[in-house]
Amino acid sequence: MAYKNILVYVDGDDGCVARLNLACQISNQFDAKLTGMHVVPQGVYTPYSALEFPLEVYKDMQDQEDKLLKKMAGLFNDAVNKNKVKNHAWRFPKSSRHSVQDIFIRHANYQGLIIISQEMHMANNADSFSASDIIMGVGCPAIVTPNGLKMNDALPFDRVTVAWNGSRESARALHDARPILQKASDVQILMANLSDEKITHDDISHEDEMQNYLKSHNIDASIHHVYERKSRSITDLIFNAINDNKSDLLVMGGYGHSRLAEMLFKGVTYQILQTTPVPVFISH
Repeated sequence: MAYKNILVYVDGDDGCVARLNLACQISNQFDAKLTGMHVVPQGVYTPYSALEFPLEVYKDMQDQEDKLLKKMAGLFNDAVNKNKVKNHAWRFPKSSRHSVQDIFIRHANYQGLIIISQEMHMANNADSFSASDIIMGVGCPAIVTPNGLKMNDALPFDRVTVAWNGSRESARALHDARPILQKASDVQILMANLSDEKITHDDISHEDEMQNYLKSHNIDASIHHVYERKSRSITDLIFNAINDNKSDLLVMGGYGHSRLAEMLFKGVTYQILQTTPVPVFISH
């Protein structure tokens, strides 16, 4: 199993260059085709713009769109050339009948992995959509990078933390992240327990099964049990573990409940995606 097709969203925000470099490095790691994409919103240009506006205004709109797309393409091309990515492509679909999110999701569903930021912006900077909008609709795993991501030239994702609660979503994320986990030098599994702060016989059984699964896929990992208290949430425990282990990636399942419930009750997925200090590999 490996990622053969990777899609990265390009919007020119503060973390865009770092996100592109990250995407290029992952593409090189797995010898994958990397596609860069920026979706042009309907408000920038439509087939009827020439009829709706005076000719001068219409031409000015076209010029602005061309400049913005040229800038986005330039950022992508600079990154793939710098990182010597062999197989790459640039796409700039235009939304007409469908929303920008839907257009991106349609293209993302042909990929093995997508790389997006917490918040993505349109060419006209007048609108945006969140990682949550994409994760809930896409059929492949995503790496969500923090806004304003900074990266050095070190190999990405060498130290990985996996958040595990035994759910379908966390199992899906663990399976989907296997290629990355196999290349990491340090993997720690956080087994979340929402009840008493003690390890039960059932916990030991799950730990043994986890170790057997990981070893069967050539993944060496340490396993740690974490327990939620009123004074410390699971989110805080995860971030503390990331900091203590100097992890550069968090792997987790997302949205075991509905997105609305997550937002209303500030669920773990919502909190982590809003405040994560490191990229998050997430499957839904």
